[in-house]
Amino acid sequence: MPYWHADNFQTASIQPALMYSGLFKSDGRYIMIFRTLFTFILFIVFSAVGIAQDKPDAETFLWKATKQGQPDTYLLGTLHIGKINSTLPPPYLEALKKSRQLIIESNPDDLLQPQYSDDAQRLQLLAYSQQTLNETLGKKRMDAIAEMTRQNEPPFHINGDSHIRPWMLWITLQTLYSPKGYSFHYGIDNLLIQQAKERNKTILSLERMEPIYYLSNIPDDVLMRSLDMMITHQNHADKEQEMLVSLYEQQQATKIWMKINDDQELLKFLPPQDYAVWKYFLHEQLLNERNQQWLKKLDDLLPAAPSLVAVGSGHLFGEQGLIQQLRLRGYQVEPILISATQ
Repeated sequence: MPYWHADNFQTASIQPALMYSGLFKSDGRYIMIFRTLFTFILFIVFSAVGIAQDKPDAETFLWKATKQGQPDTYLLGTLHIGKINSTLPPPYLEALKKSRQLIIESNPDDLLQPQYSDDAQRLQLLAYSQQTLNETLGKKRMDAIAEMTRQNEPPFHINGDSHIRPWMLWITLQTLYSPKGYSFHYGIDNLLIQQAKERNKTILSLERMEPIYYLSNIPDDVLMRSLDMMITHQNHADKEQEMLVSLYEQQQATKIWMKINDDQELLKFLPPQDYAVWKYFLHEQLLNERNQQWLKKLDDLLPAAPSLVAVGSGHLFGEQGLIQQLRLRGYQVEPILISATQ
């Protein structure tokens, strides 16, 4: 995985699997991970998009898409962590107010609903391992992970006796661990969902289980080496994450793009033997395949009502990004410029 924390991005649901496996010891955070499992994709996908000429054509993450005979649509590139006590930028809130429906990557409540019980059961099966984490990863590695999580604010504890596959531990760490002074509770995604509920907006999802299937197919040994990288380079990752949050707050889309659109930069702390696995995961699965799946759903959703589509920022840009793909579908997509003080 990238050497900085991965979605720091956006998606849906491991609460049932966590409850089933006992990953935490009386931690009480099942719903926290449940709400951001897919969120981790938000920053990663920047790396998966094209080349320099596909860089953003404006310094903003908020766009407006119009098409004759259809209601207006806002596109928003999101970030799943934020500074504690931060609020939605006023232009983001205004776009939500003008929309009847909020369309997100994955509705955090979906897998808690009876109609999606089959998906919840599949998630449990995907996450379950006959071996404990201590047996799979080794006590030494788990002790190092425990030390890292104790330094988090607030601290959290991973139960090494839980019967969980490495990918579930990997995404748990990606979700819960944040630099000091930051939290996914204050990420753009969570803030939008909170505001949408307060205003009785319809919340629709573009997917539920797809990213989980992708991640669960990554070999355990590849994930173990990524965990080792995470342990060794955590301080560097924290600094990178703080820098990316700052650039996002300043609407510096191109600077973020140029920094993390480079595979060499993105994967620099990972062993070369794993490059192909992560590049396929990032480029083809998390970005291209999901964008194409989402566009099919957006073709039906956008004509129905004024909408705010809020997805990981990297999904907007590049040849396969939603901005260009909607333009090819006859939409005019224009930037909404935002000052750093807004």
